Amino acid sequence: YFLCSCQLQSSLQGKVSSRIYCQIGIVEKEADESVFWIDMLTETNNSVREVVEPYLNEARELTAIFTSSSKTAKQNRINKR
Repeated sequence: YFLCSCQLQSSLQGKVSSRIYCQIGIVEKEADESVFWIDMLTETNNSVREVVEPYLNEARELTAIFTSSSKTAKQNRINKR
């Protein structure tokens, strides 16, 4: 989550919309990767589902938020052309 936060903060500080679009895309991928690795904890029997479920839900929610933000940024970029 820390990397996602850093990438998002960096994208919000940017001035160029194409840079923001790219940075949000990176954040989206990092959040999605977090879902993968958290899910792997239970798949590999390194943790029980009840322990990681809150983190998995939060990671999925963040992925959904960043995916929506990425789509909006992409659409805004297309509309500016």
